[in-house]
Amino acid sequence: MVTTDPVETFGRSSAPFESGERWAISHGEWTMEVDPVRGARICTFSLQGENVLTGPDVDPNNHGSTFWTSPQGDWEWPPVAEVDSGPYAVVDAETSLLCAGALSPKLGILVTKRFSVVAERNCALVEYSMSNQTGETLRYAPWEISRVRGGLTFFETGEGRLPNPPLPEPRVQEFGGVTWFPYDRAQIDADQKLFAHSGAGWLAHVCNDLVLIKQFEPVPLSKQAPGEAMVEIFASGEKDYVEIEQQGPYTKIGPWKTFSWQVHWFVRRLPRVIEATPGNMSLVHWVKQQLGVV
Repeated sequence: MVTTDPVETFGRSSAPFESGERWAISHGEWTMEVDPVRGARICTFSLQGENVLTGPDVDPNNHGSTFWTSPQGDWEWPPVAEVDSGPYAVVDAETSLLCAGALSPKLGILVTKRFSVVAERNCALVEYSMSNQTGETLRYAPWEISRVRGGLTFFETGEGRLPNPPLPEPRVQEFGGVTWFPYDRAQIDADQKLFAHSGAGWLAHVCNDLVLIKQFEPVPLSKQAPGEAMVEIFASGEKDYVEIEQQGPYTKIGPWKTFSWQVHWFVRRLPRVIEATPGNMSLVHWVKQQLGVV
């Protein structure tokens, strides 16, 4: 077990270290904290001490960033505890943090999560693995759900919005090949959900001047989980938060085989000269610069 004083690691890359009941990795001015006791969920992704994710003060059950299997029709609600909220064991903490969950009898899989620093890109890498613990072939898509405070969410539009779940669709705008969701609490009096496809593998959210960008492999429509979408946005009608979600490919996992899926996490300060407004292509260009795709 590696135990490091987080004060000593601030400003440079760290080996995983214990932070109270949590574990953390850090690089430069950002820190990612993980709670192994509660589903190895990402509780904090902070820049200069400011967390881009919501905490239990907003919703005691739905906060931070978690992982589910898709489609939701396999398990309905609530999420499967062994995957979402049950305890994970810290099985490696040398150069990266590896947490292993328990076998889910309902799904037949065991989920592991690995958290690493990618110093050359100044970001975190989160790798989710679904291991089939049965003698049958299973099929799932990976699904990451990140809860943030209201602001502006946007992504490159792909093949448009998809059939909605039995919830009203939030008011989104489309400009410049980009889909924009400007959060307006006054317009949300019930839960809302957007299903959409994206033409690129990134999803961004700005709240005040703090920016969260998630980068992942794009998924063609033909490989989306049934009844789901590559990009999903949920706005709570009761609490002040938004879920920005993305899914990987709907994949066959053979007996005793494992499927892994990666997401790069970036947190940045938005330059004062760039306004976080729908249709601002300078904002999109800046996001792409952070990802190194322009």
